Amino acid sequence: KLRQGFGMTEVNMVAYSDLDDPVMPGCAGPPLSDFFEVIIADPDTDVELPRDQVGEILVRPKIPFCFNVGYFNMPDKTVEAWRNLWFHTGDAGRMDSEGRLFFVDRIKDRIRRRGENISSYELEQTLNEYPGVTESAAVGLRVAGAGGEDEIKAVIAIDGPPPDPEAFLDWCVPRMPRHTVPRYLEFVAELDKTASGKIRKQAIRDAGVTDNTWDRESISYVISRS
Repeated sequence: KLRQGFGMTEVNMVAYSDLDDPVMPGCAGPPLSDFFEVIIADPDTDVELPRDQVGEILVRPKIPFCFNVGYFNMPDKTVEAWRNLWFHTGDAGRMDSEGRLFFVDRIKDRIRRRGENISSYELEQTLNEYPGVTESAAVGLRVAGAGGEDEIKAVIAIDGPPPDPEAFLDWCVPRMPRHTVPRYLEFVAELDKTASGKIRKQAIRDAGVTDNTWDRESISYVISRS
């Protein structure tokens, strides 16, 4: 059996599911309300959002000594994280109608396109379903001619020869909203990671469009509106 949860070094485990709960992607279970307050708030205003709306996960303790009291020798970072008397996790999430907490993405990894916030995490889960894909990373790139919006680049680690990019997009289109289909594709044997095993997404953003990046606009690929 699998128990899902949500926690950080700074805040402890603030939510987790029971062993008999159904396993749902991204679901951390209900917050441990005896010990913590957890809300979903607008990242710009810290105003609490209604159920099922995506915002930033904010946390604060109800009892002493179950939480960090600040970052060592980093008072500015402590004040930034603790603004408005809430600890800002930097994670995007939502609370469903039954009070279960869902992780959606890292705030800094959200992709803004067509007026929508796109979860890189959810996009990657779909990309990872393609046969042979071991993992993937989706990021937003600012490129000339995009009107200030993000263009999506997906770097895909695949076991074996890389697929034809056009065929890969043909597979993606019926499985994801039109505005989330990546413009740029790059196939690799493995993704570059930190010592702690996190994908180096900032390095992908910094690299931008490289000689190894395939651009669907190079073949005037058209995504059907149906």
